[in-house]
Amino acid sequence: MSTFPETLEFTYAKEMKKDIEKLFHDAKSVAIDLRESNRASLACIQLLLAAKNKAKKDNIPIVIQTSDALSTIITELGLEEILEDKERT
Repeated sequence: MSTFPETLEFTYAKEMKKDIEKLFHDAKSVAIDLRESNRASLACIQLLLAAKNKAKKDNIPIVIQTSDALSTIITELGLEEILEDKERT
């Protein structure tokens, strides 16, 4: 599992992409811990959506844990699928 900072600013997106790619390298499952993150740029939220899509495509179980504040932001953007944490079989 990887833990990310409190604020996922646009300037962090490049590093976040690298961190997510590392999680997928030879992974049987992926867990992203965003429980300490309360704000996120659209670029970082797009990376989360891309991670969910990659996991689905590669049939890798993924769990993205978020803070209440980040869950609210994601929901208000209409991207609730990021919050779904069901493992794929």
